[in-house]
Amino acid sequence: MRGRIVAVAVVLLVFAIFRLRWLGAVCGVVLAVLLFVDLSKASVNHYGHPFSDAPVSYAAHNRALRAAKGQALGGRVLVSAHLLHDALSPNIGMVSSVPAVGGAYLPLLKAQGRWWQELGPGATYASGLDVSPQGRGLGLLRYMAARVFLAAEGGALAQSEWSLDGLRRRVAPSVDELDLYVYDGALPRAYWVPGWRLVADEGAAIRLLTGEDFDGRKTCVIEQRPGLPEAVAAACAAESPSPVPPQAVCCVLAEELPERVTLQVDAPQPGISVLADTFTPGWRATVDGVGTPILRTNGMFRGVYTPAGKHTVVFVYRPLWFRLGLALSVGTLVLLVFWGRGVLQRGS
Repeated sequence: MRGRIVAVAVVLLVFAIFRLRWLGAVCGVVLAVLLFVDLSKASVNHYGHPFSDAPVSYAAHNRALRAAKGQALGGRVLVSAHLLHDALSPNIGMVSSVPAVGGAYLPLLKAQGRWWQELGPGATYASGLDVSPQGRGLGLLRYMAARVFLAAEGGALAQSEWSLDGLRRRVAPSVDELDLYVYDGALPRAYWVPGWRLVADEGAAIRLLTGEDFDGRKTCVIEQRPGLPEAVAAACAAESPSPVPPQAVCCVLAEELPERVTLQVDAPQPGISVLADTFTPGWRATVDGVGTPILRTNGMFRGVYTPAGKHTVVFVYRPLWFRLGLALSVGTLVLLVFWGRGVLQRGS
């Protein structure tokens, strides 16, 4: 109960002393309200870097963020730093609005763990998700929209440790002894492709994505799952679609909220609108207000099939357990109200 434990203790103490039925109903309602307030506050993610209170480190932290955002152009920032670096936190995405890749003490899904093993062997929940020079699938970074690499001394991507010669990147001006690289080969966070290929699982998707002859700007990889739209399955057996000039397609990120993401798509033919955000249960998608299945795209991201023309694609987070919890909470509150009303009537 964090800071509200004192209030809870007072309510329980009052009930334990007087033991009145009507007071029990009142205390139950008060406890329910305290729980509701506490859970609402707990849904806000608070994260403090151990050195964020130091003025010098805080200023360096802000300068690094501004430089990374200026180069990212809507893409993500890959942070490579020691867990306790005084100017660059591995969890930089938790203290700012910059979209980040990697981090430390982050829960991983099975597919995410497989993905990071390709990028950084030995990456774990506690040690931090960092790209290693020995990573087998460094080309996967482009599908994560990782456009900017921000590295500190002690990180795997620091200039002194850099050996990823196969990854084309350009060096940007350093910021407070932090190395800054720009990876122009990264795909946008939201984009459209005219072609797709079906695979059985994430392992097959990784092998295909890291192949030398695979062009991620024209084709995406879709995992074969129940509920795959018939239009997608049927088109996979047809001939490859004709190439589409990039200037003829528009797919932009129009809205971004923690539980709602909106894409605006305008394409001359049917295709897949890809959002390089993690595919997880609980997300729902609509195309022009009509529900559509979310495709597990490029190993661990989201995609939806969109017909030709202009469309609005909306992703909304509505997990089943959230709906069940909300229904139980409302039902419990209603029962408490009726029970308290009955206790008061009997007392009178």
